[in-house]
Amino acid sequence: MSARRILALLHRDLLTSLRDRLLLTTLIMPIALGVGLRLLVPSIGAASLHFAVLQEDAARLEPALNAYGAVSAYSTLASLEARVRAYDDAIGLLAQGPREYTLVTEGNEKEGVVALADMVARALAQDSTPTLPVTETRIGTLRSPVATYGFILLAMIVLMMSGFVVGFHIIEEKESDTLRALTVTPLRRGEFVVGRSAMGLLMPLVLLGSLAFILGITHIDYGFLALTMLLSATSAILVGFLLGVVSSNQMAGVANGKLLFILYGIAPALAMFLPKSSHPFLYWAPTYWSFRALEGILTGTAGKADLLGWLGIMLAITGVLVMAVSGRIRAGLTPS
Repeated sequence: MSARRILALLHRDLLTSLRDRLLLTTLIMPIALGVGLRLLVPSIGAASLHFAVLQEDAARLEPALNAYGAVSAYSTLASLEARVRAYDDAIGLLAQGPREYTLVTEGNEKEGVVALADMVARALAQDSTPTLPVTETRIGTLRSPVATYGFILLAMIVLMMSGFVVGFHIIEEKESDTLRALTVTPLRRGEFVVGRSAMGLLMPLVLLGSLAFILGITHIDYGFLALTMLLSATSAILVGFLLGVVSSNQMAGVANGKLLFILYGIAPALAMFLPKSSHPFLYWAPTYWSFRALEGILTGTAGKADLLGWLGIMLAITGVLVMAVSGRIRAGLTPS
């Protein structure tokens, strides 16, 4: 296997990606999404609630409200209303009865603050006990959940885009009839597969490093993060090869890509919202195990043995899929 021929294919793919508007947009889009998320994270983190209550109700309400935000007590209704009229978005909470509460607002609070306070008041009203049980767990370095799971979501998008790029390079070669020309060169099939996959391996590492810097993701095991992205890229590359061989042109590639990458991304998307008890229904997807590994790395809740086990399962499932579609890919890469 010639490293020189493999690097030549990688060099050609890089030039094609920079020249083709569709592929260039694919490379830039994750970074643009990361910048947008970075601008969003501080405002979400600053949306903590501040409740103003009367001193006569403080002993009963403070233990429950402390779970949702800061609490300050005032001796009179006038002083409470003055606090609500202050510069920030403090919300007054008056206890009208054992399970009846009234919110006191100024009317110019940030969007969503009053809705959150209303949800808290409803939770208090529906609870028969005077306090709400709260369990607090420290998982290491404190980081916004939006940044954590936003980074994981962007990581899965980067993987999908890397497969998309691999597939469209194959489509470009089919349209330009380069595949036929390659059959009379010294390039072997294995070198073609490795060279064509190189872009799909390089792209996640470069983009994820950039996204980690943009989102301020620190104090994680970057070695395992890089390993997870490299191994997870194998399933994306497989989808990319399948996209390339079943699509005769770019328009067909866009149409087929929508279906293939919905199937690729559905498992991690569902894993973010479904309860853990439903996750066994997602075990069939290699991307689910990639999600589990990324989540474990970002939250610090998984040991190295867990991560290696999940990545091993992911590789095993990907291997089964490779065997299932290798004949179709081999036939698609052979000019008729």
